[in-house]
Amino acid sequence: MSQPDYLFEYTINKPKLAEALYHSLHLDPFYRTMENSVEGGADEKKQAMYAYYDYSLWEGKNYGRYYWPEQTLYGASIWSIPLSEAEQNEKSRRKLEFIQKVMGSQSSKTYQAIGRFMSEKSAQVVPENAWYLSILAISPEYQGQGLGPGLLETTLSEIDAQNLPCYLETFNPRNLSFYQRLGFELVDSFAEPITQSNYALLLRRASEQ
Repeated sequence: MSQPDYLFEYTINKPKLAEALYHSLHLDPFYRTMENSVEGGADEKKQAMYAYYDYSLWEGKNYGRYYWPEQTLYGASIWSIPLSEAEQNEKSRRKLEFIQKVMGSQSSKTYQAIGRFMSEKSAQVVPENAWYLSILAISPEYQGQGLGPGLLETTLSEIDAQNLPCYLETFNPRNLSFYQRLGFELVDSFAEPITQSNYALLLRRASEQ
């Protein structure tokens, strides 16, 4: 993949990793809906999503936790962690600024609508101190090789050391057994109206809970 033809302040500039995330997640209902919300042709939509994934990597590096293998950029994990109110407001502002500038106003509206629904649902069942696995993705040619846990073990060890819970959401039922082997429990499932798809919410409880 050539260098994406976007210029933006918030980027870590790893085009091959952004491409890996794109090919891993482009059929996921959330990311498919976001891609379809971008104005323009197929190539413009794809370039906007490459930018979105690159921004997500930047966001994980600056506001949470992240891991990707530097030698072979086949995938990544990106986490959000609890922030102060001021930090969370700044994080949200920057995310919406990015989406508005790079993806367009319809994408901004779509992202906010989906995020509002999912946040309201998670707030009902997830502890306030829980860390959030926002993205786990492996390029298709590397899937099925047992690489997924390696993208998570560093952060899961940090979470366990602090005796904290963590959670995730997935639109893919085939992911459930993978996460359950890592200690996540299925808490609930919801029908998200914008994507018109069901997703599961899984929680990994702190050891003392």
